[in-house]
Amino acid sequence: MHTGNHDAGLTAYHCIPLDQVVADTIVADAKYTEDDTDRSSYTWLAGQVGFYPIFLALGNKNIIWMTRYNCQFGRPGPKWVYRVGEDKPVRVVAEKPRHTFNYVLFEFPLSALAERLVFTDYSYWCTINGDFASAKRNPVWVKRTFKRSWSRRRWLEYATSGENVQLIVPDLDLRLCQRVWVRNERTRNKLARMGFENIGIKRRRYEEP
Repeated sequence: MHTGNHDAGLTAYHCIPLDQVVADTIVADAKYTEDDTDRSSYTWLAGQVGFYPIFLALGNKNIIWMTRYNCQFGRPGPKWVYRVGEDKPVRVVAEKPRHTFNYVLFEFPLSALAERLVFTDYSYWCTINGDFASAKRNPVWVKRTFKRSWSRRRWLEYATSGENVQLIVPDLDLRLCQRVWVRNERTRNKLARMGFENIGIKRRRYEEP
């Protein structure tokens, strides 16, 4: 369990299904990407950054909506997404999940993440991922997603200001988390037996950003 200080008071969040949790380092693999469209865009992203991605949301607790954790509780409500060619987000009503999910949310300080850390603008990444066939050929959206000229400090300031910053890493040692959130006592007990500590129960319905 990592106890290092946050960079600029920020926390990185990663959500993963319970059946994929291990007390070890996880490595990104396309076999865990079930949706064909997502797999295509993630493979394209791997060509941009040099590795298949593991995603984390960067910010405070209000940024958890960027992970899938809240979506396991009840019926997801309307959410806002960006589409190519539109400056404002579009409201989309998500369908009720067909299966019951059990997601686990891990909190990390930036110091616990891989050196090959890539910052991205989540809002523009949603544009690319939402209409991948068109967006991947649009250099403007790609440029705005990666903001390659930005320094680490500028990215941290961007996240601190409340903007939606997404981190991409090639691997993630779950043992270096500083806190774990689960949906029920049974899951907490299972993770405790695996050796994880500082496990809390968090049940929150889906919230709009």
